[in-house]
Amino acid sequence: MMKLLLILASVLMLSACSFIEDGKVDHTEVVEEEIVKEEVIEDQPTNEFNYDPANATMSYSSKEKGITLDIPYNKNWSHGGSTIEPYQDHGSSISFGQIGPRYGDQCCSREYDLEFSPPESAETVIARLSPEFKARTEEINGLPVIKLEDAGLCIYPTIIVIGEKHNYEFKEECGDDFEEGFKKLSKIVETVQLIK
Repeated sequence: MMKLLLILASVLMLSACSFIEDGKVDHTEVVEEEIVKEEVIEDQPTNEFNYDPANATMSYSSKEKGITLDIPYNKNWSHGGSTIEPYQDHGSSISFGQIGPRYGDQCCSREYDLEFSPPESAETVIARLSPEFKARTEEINGLPVIKLEDAGLCIYPTIIVIGEKHNYEFKEECGDDFEEGFKKLSKIVETVQLIK
């Protein structure tokens, strides 16, 4: 077992004058002390993430949100010996998919977000968007959707499924290519079933 030796060395200098009278120092004391501390720390479990690509799917279903779908998953995803759940529920959204560094070296976020918003028609949603999003309507698996190109520090391919209980905004976090992102998102959206 590998051990880590920490050596903490510090030098403390303290100057103290007891009193000064008529501009003369009556008493000056200088103390110099060196402290060296050795500490042995046993190896800790690794804090590294296992963020291999997804190799299976898990079902997500919410009657309250009115949706079921299959989300990408890998049962080996872990951090420090703890398994990573298939998705994280944030109330008005869930994040799912591969976990790993995004936005440069910032760690860590999930590959996809699904945001639940109030139901609106495709026309209403598109009318609110700037032309730079290049919003367009399509159908995926019989469901009306809006594809849009959101960009900032990275690109965020986005597909909004128009529903009755909610609209469902699927977004790839910090993708590399819009078309590739739309292909991946479309595979997920193809599994969506809206429930009452």
